[in-house]
Amino acid sequence: MAVTLSPFAIGTHEVTHDAYRIFQRRDNDTDAAGPAEYDADAVTRPSPPYLDFTYGMGTRGGYPEVNITQQAALRYCEWLYHKTGRFFRLPTEAEWGVRLPGRRAGGGSRSPTESNAWLYENGEETFHLTGQLQANAWGLYDMLGNVSEWTADDYEADYLAIVADNPNDPWMQPDRKHSRGVRGGALRYGPGGSGLPRTGEVAGKMAGARPADPKIQMVGTSTALSWASAW
Repeated sequence: MAVTLSPFAIGTHEVTHDAYRIFQRRDNDTDAAGPAEYDADAVTRPSPPYLDFTYGMGTRGGYPEVNITQQAALRYCEWLYHKTGRFFRLPTEAEWGVRLPGRRAGGGSRSPTESNAWLYENGEETFHLTGQLQANAWGLYDMLGNVSEWTADDYEADYLAIVADNPNDPWMQPDRKHSRGVRGGALRYGPGGSGLPRTGEVAGKMAGARPADPKIQMVGTSTALSWASAW
């Protein structure tokens, strides 16, 4: 199935704990890091975690940020916009999908392997530093496996049928509290895992919920940058 997308950029790595922590904790953030006109009286930030929700799996030094709600991911994108003057957002499911291995740029298979994805077989029941395995044909790391990633879309079970009828910049605009689309699977999935390309189950469980045990659900985020807004 072919879709047509407006130009956009997407982060080469999953958002790391180190990067997200600057936004998460006020004492790490300064007005000096923003443009000259940046003068925020207040910034909406997620509540500081009262536990280490990585349960010792890793935070500093390049580990992916995990166990955040989609709302927190959206606020992170908004913060990036105010800090940089560029419109950051979550990628849509369609944008995320075309960057899978082997899509349009050629080279490699769409199926995850132990050379390009941390899976159940090689993940050793923990997430890993970003960018340790092979990048896909677009130069993007950890698009499959390691931790799942929020998208901007509402979760629709008949997503493919909807997109087939509306292939130009498809976006399932949220019109309800939950569920949201999560892509990429996580290290709990194997190469044949049905949750790898698209996971509604995780999206439903995470929507509006408190952070969950990362060994059960590991959801982080990536960011996209629009050159021509698809919305």
